[in-house]
Amino acid sequence: MSKKVELLAPAGSFDVMKACIAAGADAVYMGMSRFSARAYADNAGTEDYIKAIDYAHLHGKKLFLTINTLFKEQELRDELDPMLAPLYEAGLDGVIVQDTGAMRFVRTHFPRLPLHVSTQAVVTGPESAQFYKDLGAVRVVPARELSLPEIRAIYDKTGMEIECFVHGALCYCYSGQCLFSSIVGGRSGNRGRCAQPCRMAYEVTADGRKLADKKNGYVLSLKDLNTIALLPEILEAGVCSLKIEGRMKKAEYAAGVTSIYRKYLDLYEKNGKKDYRVDPRDEKKLFDLFNRNGFSDGYYTRQNGKEMLTLKEAAFREENEALSEFIRENYIRREHQAPVRGYFEFRAGCPYVLTLTAELDGQEFTACVCSDDTAELSTNRAADRASVEKQLKKTGGTGFTFNELEGILEDGLFLPVSKLNELRRQAFSELTDVILSAYRRARSEESVQEASLQEPAAEASGLRLSVTVRTREQFDAALRSDGVRLIHLESTVCEASEYRIFTEKTHARDKMITLALPQVFRARSEKWFDREKEVIENSGFDGILVRSLEALSRVKQMPGVFLISDHQLYAFNSEAVRELKKSGFSRVTVPVELNRGEIAKTGVNGAEMILYGRLPMMVTANCLNRTLNKCDHKAHILSLKDRMGNEMPVTNDCRNCLNMIWNSLPVSLLDAETDIERLGPAYGRLEFTVENARETEDVIQRFTDTYLNGMPSVNSGEFTRGHFRRGVE
Repeated sequence: MSKKVELLAPAGSFDVMKACIAAGADAVYMGMSRFSARAYADNAGTEDYIKAIDYAHLHGKKLFLTINTLFKEQELRDELDPMLAPLYEAGLDGVIVQDTGAMRFVRTHFPRLPLHVSTQAVVTGPESAQFYKDLGAVRVVPARELSLPEIRAIYDKTGMEIECFVHGALCYCYSGQCLFSSIVGGRSGNRGRCAQPCRMAYEVTADGRKLADKKNGYVLSLKDLNTIALLPEILEAGVCSLKIEGRMKKAEYAAGVTSIYRKYLDLYEKNGKKDYRVDPRDEKKLFDLFNRNGFSDGYYTRQNGKEMLTLKEAAFREENEALSEFIRENYIRREHQAPVRGYFEFRAGCPYVLTLTAELDGQEFTACVCSDDTAELSTNRAADRASVEKQLKKTGGTGFTFNELEGILEDGLFLPVSKLNELRRQAFSELTDVILSAYRRARSEESVQEASLQEPAAEASGLRLSVTVRTREQFDAALRSDGVRLIHLESTVCEASEYRIFTEKTHARDKMITLALPQVFRARSEKWFDREKEVIENSGFDGILVRSLEALSRVKQMPGVFLISDHQLYAFNSEAVRELKKSGFSRVTVPVELNRGEIAKTGVNGAEMILYGRLPMMVTANCLNRTLNKCDHKAHILSLKDRMGNEMPVTNDCRNCLNMIWNSLPVSLLDAETDIERLGPAYGRLEFTVENARETEDVIQRFTDTYLNGMPSVNSGEFTRGHFRRGVE
């Protein structure tokens, strides 16, 4: 292999980090008490984190900080810099980031700190990876739903470092697109507080027919990922970092899994793919460490599949105490020691000399210490070589061990033990300083300077209404309304050959229309778009509603259209808004997890804001209809009922092979017109999903009466105000 592959282990604490390094990790990723996607892990404070950075470097390893949550405006302004500065100066090896605004901030204020794009950013192809590369990222963690050929395409077309998950828990939803926990319980996965509703049982029905009950209703619970047998293929796809999931798990799990993957990575690097075989006893160890009704090798070799799901409640797993004790004895209680070479010189009348050399992560570090005292000839019993070497090799507590010690010892010398001990301590202290100083950075006052962004001309004042429609009858209802100014037409409403019919009808009513692209834009979507591109360009759309960075490069060059980023492209802070607009978007959509105060701080000038609609709680590659029924390539609406009796509609998009789970109740801000007016968005959007024509007309009329005609608000039916007033932590 042309480059060394990195084995990347998870740690929820400093002690777990040490165990993973002892077990063979090349690098560890760990969060702090703030801005980590595992907010409930035993994350470190600043002092402990610097201690962890130093520990990793003294052992030739790397430590990456996870700040892979979305940042609110005030957090980005006030908290990120003081949190990062001491870690940056200590030599932090990289940061794993989801938030585009946070990436801009890091690139601007810490330009020498390597940026890694989190899987939370939903990178599904070369175009989105290139977007982040242009932003300064050097490594990307693609969406876990990608196949091996898709991963290889990212590597071939961007040359970026590719880091992929190889073991551990899998999310049912595309990571970073899940709002399930956020909507149901206010615990946002985008803020590191996921309550894991996907691990619960649900009742599923279709047209009144029960497809799953509480006994076999773990329909969102994926088996854990295990790719130990697939490592050669993953590496041949261009992956340079093998990532183990598990920052919430115990040290025994993290270290145990790391040790097994270390064994097989070494085996592959030594013998190649031809002689690569996995011992069934090691498979059993991985099973004993943790499993959810078995394992799967994830999406690397499949689009989706029933075999990936647990479906039933995970069976009780009896702990393999012998295995756990072996891990504790070899990796947790016994710390890893970095090997050093030593050379000593003890001559009569000369200072004591000890030189230490450590080779860590391809670099050589040397420290040489000379004592103030000189060696003297013995008047009684002279020092012998075996005793001198034994004394110098007492390296306990230093983190080092001699793998080689040689030197010159003249005959007849008197060498006090205290002098040898002091010499050894000074030498290892000096070596420690030499190693750590190589990683230290001085905080430069220089920042990356950018040209000021030319803001688009302000739109006419006053709120206008836009709607998103997913059926023909919803479109017709929106077309009839005098209050609707802009229609977002879901791309799956019809075939591309019919788009011009919709645009002409819309323009005849003096309204504007955009084409709303899929939430996730992968190979199927790309093939469809590339095939229909000319038709789309000539259909007369005024704009494009973009939900994935993967689609951006395909539409930003389309003549005569404006681009709107949907709420899935998180404009959580003003830096993220700035980056989206710099990338070609004329307008952004306000994120649904911010409350009114946070929205005001970020600013919504010229933005769209969702005033009504069922929010997408999950967008998934796995399909409930295929899992429980059959894949007939037809649209269906299923119902997912939770233990509280809430029924959530589930729709499937066969053209793009996507599955959508929608909230049981729509958001309605019909009675928040005063707050909305104060915030001042350009458009208030009504999102329609499973509503029929009558329901669509009724909602449009109510919002028209309240927001455009000044009539009192009259809500109808059950609804939620979402996060508009409460927000998320």
